Amino acid sequence: MSQRLLLAGLRVLVVDDEEDVRRGIERLVRSTGASTDGAESGEAALAWLHREPADLVVSDIRMPGISGMELLREVRSRRPHVQVVMITGFGTIETAVTCLQAGAAHFLTKPFDNAHLVEIVQRVGLQALAARRAREAGRSSDRPIVAVDPRSTEVLAQVDRIAPLRVPV
Repeated sequence: MSQRLLLAGLRVLVVDDEEDVRRGIERLVRSTGASTDGAESGEAALAWLHREPADLVVSDIRMPGISGMELLREVRSRRPHVQVVMITGFGTIETAVTCLQAGAAHFLTKPFDNAHLVEIVQRVGLQALAARRAREAGRSSDRPIVAVDPRSTEVLAQVDRIAPLRVPV
């Protein structure tokens, strides 16, 4: 199954106060098969997340009003299942560590390689989709095994049905 098909259900919110950068990132993310929406500020992103579900947020750090760091903290607090990728043009090791400690899934500095961003969205997106599917199936996202492939999810469903039985299998 192609990566593009696997990410077809992924919902991504791109947050950047620079419209051309935001639209460029949205275009790159859509190339993975994911659907995207954009927000021009942290405030707009929080309002959007209040109305719409998302699996992944890709956000700039430096923005007027609510910064990307504040947005990250709010997203992790309000919607802990949403993955967040942080992007900045002013990257330092300290900033990266702070973002990762606050719960970011990944940290990128501008200018970034487009292929690298696509790779990160694919990797983090697959993890987010697998966790969402596990939640929707009533399983905890803490489960040690998560699958996206339909054959693997069927095997896990069989395990869930058989596990409570008190007979050898």
